[in-house]
Amino acid sequence: MTALRDYLLAHGLDETAALNLLQDHGIISDLCVTAEEVGDSGRAVTWLHDRLDSLPKKLAATA
Repeated sequence: MTALRDYLLAHGLDETAALNLLQDHGIISDLCVTAEEVGDSGRAVTWLHDRLDSLPKKLAATA
């Protein structure tokens, strides 16, 4: 597991929605389709964490 995957699980965030958001903001490559494929997961986690309170509700995992 990567730091990003751990973060998503710990905060109940949907992986696909989070990756799409990170891609939309240029934080990760458009080629990443799983958290494990993110090269700089620390940057992604920091970006998400800094915005955790304002993230869209669609990021909440539905599983």
